[in-house]
Amino acid sequence: MFLPFCNKLKLTKYKKIFYNLNADIAFIILVYINERIFMITLHLIPLFQKDLDKLKEEINLYTKDELLWQVRDGITNSGGNLCLHLTGNLQHYIGAVLGDSGYVRNRDAEFRVKNVPRDKLLEDIETTRAVVTDTLEQLSKNDLQNDYPLPMLDEKTNTTYFLLHLLSHLNYHIGQINYHRRIISGEVK
Repeated sequence: MFLPFCNKLKLTKYKKIFYNLNADIAFIILVYINERIFMITLHLIPLFQKDLDKLKEEINLYTKDELLWQVRDGITNSGGNLCLHLTGNLQHYIGAVLGDSGYVRNRDAEFRVKNVPRDKLLEDIETTRAVVTDTLEQLSKNDLQNDYPLPMLDEKTNTTYFLLHLLSHLNYHIGQINYHRRIISGEVK
């Protein structure tokens, strides 16, 4: 449905993101295509908030704190480590890079540290939610149209495009956490 739009508007470099999109993200992209980029934060903010609330819900659904940190054969990352990764990722790429929050990321620790109390994970999610919201509220139309300040995979990318990437990255790992929780706990919920 959206691919002819990409071709017509010479947005072929964005074609790959049009596959497998949910309606919310597709709508955001249409807003971008219509050059109303300044409005995109009106849609991104509630989507990030909703998904960070879902992350919080997933962490709360673990029946025991120690289950957050368990792994099994074929599972590389625990739910707790994925939570640390998501909060570190968003606090770095949105908070520090776009919002000058001063956050210093330690990506290796996001996967190495174990047994962080659930309350600390939930606090990190709330802090991340506030930082993401505050930063996105401060972005101007020019900020969103400019190249993202850091190259991604050795390429420059538009800030709006990168924010969409971060949203999809958040959703991807929330799905992994959900799956991890159900495998580790034996629950089907």
